[in-house]
Amino acid sequence: SILISERLIFNGSSVLETRHLGLIVDSADNLHATRVARDFSRTKQMHYTKLDNFGNIIINTSIISIIDGIPHAGGPTTIIDSQNDIHIFYVNDHIIFYKKIDQFGKILVNDTLLINASFYRGLPSVTIDDADNLHLVWADVRDGLESEVYYKKIDSVGIPLTTDIRLTYNHTGFVPRLAIDSQGFIHVIFLGNGLRYMKLSNNGINMSEEIIIVDSTWFRFGAENQMINIDKKDNIHIVWPTDRITSRQNYYHFFYKKLDNEGRNLTFDMMITNHSLGDWLFG
Repeated sequence: SILISERLIFNGSSVLETRHLGLIVDSADNLHATRVARDFSRTKQMHYTKLDNFGNIIINTSIISIIDGIPHAGGPTTIIDSQNDIHIFYVNDHIIFYKKIDQFGKILVNDTLLINASFYRGLPSVTIDDADNLHLVWADVRDGLESEVYYKKIDSVGIPLTTDIRLTYNHTGFVPRLAIDSQGFIHVIFLGNGLRYMKLSNNGINMSEEIIIVDSTWFRFGAENQMINIDKKDNIHIVWPTDRITSRQNYYHFFYKKLDNEGRNLTFDMMITNHSLGDWLFG
């Protein structure tokens, strides 16, 4: 049931278009919302606002970045650390930028060029460990004609702790997603002739061979919205869309699979939606 009615969460700014939103929850259950928007002069801006757990505005909308002169700006991807500081990642002209603000919207680290990813594809997937270090995976084509998956680790102020580490070779690897377990190991899934899995150390060292966990016939028409999460027992849970059942472009059923901590199957592929025609998927 609906506990509160719809609320306006961004105020005090006139925008022509909002393209990307980010929303995270802090340890006090307050909400921190970010967005990339264009104003009427078509300048891209990043906005921030803070809300309580009922959607009431605690801190009014403020502009925390100006992203001007560039035709493409994607993001933000946001994640919160143990101090309730907010780490923000966004893409501007194929470059991944990093920014850090505190829980009141005060800028702690200004916009910093983090990764110059030529012909970069999509936002990075980000997770955080117990030491508040951040782990990223993304895809670009810097080493050839095909998209490959890369990893990087940075500290809590954006200083690199590793180089850009290439994870995949000799095939298209794109739309990577990652999650971290209780031991600090990194688990990555990505598209590349099917849905593939690999396990990394806390510094990006490959701990396993690539495993095909879903056959390529279940990934037609670019269904690029797979998700990964890890439970308290360090088992891996994956959800992905496929049009294999419907055979209709852009109409999908969602499937689920559970793996152990080494990527071994604990369940079969299980369809978790049951509409006869499937669901229209935006992405």
